[in-house]
Amino acid sequence: MAEKVNEARIHQDKRRIYNPVQKDSATFLKTSEETGGACSLAEVEVAPGGGTRPHYHKTYAEHFEVIEAFLCEMRPGQPGFEKTIMVGYGLARDGFTRSDGTPKSLYHMALLLDWSEIRVPGVFTILEPLMRVLAKRARRKGIDRELEERYCS
Repeated sequence: MAEKVNEARIHQDKRRIYNPVQKDSATFLKTSEETGGACSLAEVEVAPGGGTRPHYHKTYAEHFEVIEAFLCEMRPGQPGFEKTIMVGYGLARDGFTRSDGTPKSLYHMALLLDWSEIRVPGVFTILEPLMRVLAKRARRKGIDRELEERYCS
């Protein structure tokens, strides 16, 4: 596995990240760090039939503009969203997600939800408290640092 991870790191462009499971890619045009926290801007190329599930964020606005690929802008800038894309796509590349792109590990799922501050409406709101507990436990175990080192550095 370490060889596969190192190979993925070598081929991963810091700006463009590919998800082999969902067959889409995200290119960061502006990061939160570059804009002093004003915004994060990504161009997302979605495979036919792909897209994002209905969701919302509690602390920032997300705006989509569809061209050939779509632009996704978050205001204020969201380093957590950027980290979520890098880690989520890395997990997919390394075979740690299901066929729909969701992480196989509940700890990984909880961290991605926490970093991105994503909320899913409907029946899934019942799981939010559990996901918060799992994210806290994952941080105590150092899983967050491990994922950040593997996919964000």
